[in-house]
Amino acid sequence: IQWYIKMIALTYHSITKDYVPDKLNAGGKHVPAQKFEEQMRYLSQKDAINADGIIKKNNNSIIVTIDDGFKNNYEVAFPILKKYNIPFIIFLCTGFMNENLIWTDKLLKLSIDVKDFKKKSIMWLKKHQFSFKEDEVTYDFLRLLFKKIDTPLINEFISSFKDSNQVNSNLYSEIFKPLSWDEVRSMVKTDLCFIGSHTVNHPILSKCDYLRQYEEIENSKLIIEDQLNEKVSLFAYPNGSKNDYNVETLKILKKLDFKYAFTTSFGYNRSFNPFEIERIGITSDLPMWKFKLLINRLWRPFA
Repeated sequence: IQWYIKMIALTYHSITKDYVPDKLNAGGKHVPAQKFEEQMRYLSQKDAINADGIIKKNNNSIIVTIDDGFKNNYEVAFPILKKYNIPFIIFLCTGFMNENLIWTDKLLKLSIDVKDFKKKSIMWLKKHQFSFKEDEVTYDFLRLLFKKIDTPLINEFISSFKDSNQVNSNLYSEIFKPLSWDEVRSMVKTDLCFIGSHTVNHPILSKCDYLRQYEEIENSKLIIEDQLNEKVSLFAYPNGSKNDYNVETLKILKKLDFKYAFTTSFGYNRSFNPFEIERIGITSDLPMWKFKLLINRLWRPFA
């Protein structure tokens, strides 16, 4: 256990060529390339480790992880990671790779493309007797609200827009494009990139019954193993807080022979649980001075 003390795992999602406006950047998950490169340049002076090295390095080790599987992981992040020789893990959402947007991004795209998105959202919320203030109904409000409810209701909301007049714009299209399997294979060949599972459709697992959880986790694992011809033993929980998975999830992961599972709970892994590895989320608004404090275990944003 001593090897794990103060091991840092960083969470990224999307590394964009250009700055993405705040209203489209929920949680700051789209980090601009310039900021990412500055961070990786600093990390290259530290001890970043690969997936196979999790238990082999000292207590100053750092793991770079990237969730979901955006195309810009290959086009933007990969050249930077390669430049500084930093190993990294990508947790793939296999449904997204089949061009089925994760529900949060489906919601975001609707908010961009549907002319009367707010008005129709308010009508739907009233119909389903949600308590809310009309002036607070935005994409980000809906995203946070829907994380608390069952997936079928989310799907019903999204489906309610199918006959809406959509402009189908290419506005900020970079934040909706998934990786291809050829791109993943190209990264894996370098021995810098390791691949883990992030389910098929990115549901909040604690809101799924056992069978649905099992299918989401197993199918994602099987698809990745089939495409890459290698065993998958790494997993990241969708959304990733302690409320987003449960005892059944842990049983499934162990049954399917996963070795490590990553949360989004903030922490330095002082007391290490291989199925609840804590991570530090890196967002677009994080200043470099705070990044350095985090990397050096000198700053904790939450009590």
